[in-house]
Amino acid sequence: SHHDNPEDPQRRRFEECLDVCRRQPPSERQQCEKSCRREFEKPGGRNPRREMGRGEEEEQEESGNPYFFHPQKFRSRFETQHGHFRVLQRFSKRSKLFQGIDDYRFAVLEANPNTFVVPHHWDSEAAFFVLRGNGTITSVVGEKKESHNLEFGDVMRVPAGATIYLINPNDNEKLRVAMLLYPVNTPGKFRTPRDQLDRLFGQQRQGIIFKAPRETLKSLSQHATSTKRRGHEFRHPFNLLNQKPVYSNNFGRFFEASPDDFKQLQDLEVSVAFADIKQ
Repeated sequence: SHHDNPEDPQRRRFEECLDVCRRQPPSERQQCEKSCRREFEKPGGRNPRREMGRGEEEEQEESGNPYFFHPQKFRSRFETQHGHFRVLQRFSKRSKLFQGIDDYRFAVLEANPNTFVVPHHWDSEAAFFVLRGNGTITSVVGEKKESHNLEFGDVMRVPAGATIYLINPNDNEKLRVAMLLYPVNTPGKFRTPRDQLDRLFGQQRQGIIFKAPRETLKSLSQHATSTKRRGHEFRHPFNLLNQKPVYSNNFGRFFEASPDDFKQLQDLEVSVAFADIKQ
């Protein structure tokens, strides 16, 4: 078998796929591992899709469900023991159906409890959606600084050119944020304020995402505003789940925020939707 050779690139890809599955919730892990085996364990130890021409491979992709993306299609941009930031492959690589939105990228940020995500210069227009947990995001645009407490269901626009950092002050729950990004290439000089970070965190500041003292994180987030006390102002977050559902019955609810109703989404020309389906 091709998996018997540790230097075989096919085996390495298979192990990487399984490694992604191990990070999934227990309820999703088994199905993820099955998908890895279907993808890489072919009869005779060969994967026909790896030997196809590009046109044949695209045709094979489109014969399935082009709107499903396996976790292995995400690539890590940075990762530490305290969290990670992963970006999905370009949409057009999955199917020619997506060529019209190929400039958009989808990413997921996950930060463990009691962690700090260091400041980054944002060169993309972006819509954030909080999938899990709660935290604080601080955005600096020019001389204007804003801090907002985020919770599950919150939607926030981050403008290109902003510098942002995130805090997860929760003791037990991870913070997970989905992001739709539209790069606009706004170059700008940005230097992480190392002296300020050193004063706040000292020797604990290691890596892009690092664990920090509870007291420090609480003090950094205590003056942030909450979605419960805001309207639909530009750049301010809103909670999608606090809106009236578009559809609702005994089996679930469907929420949607469109750019026609929310100024925060107008520049991106995207809607954000959430389906709550009962057992």
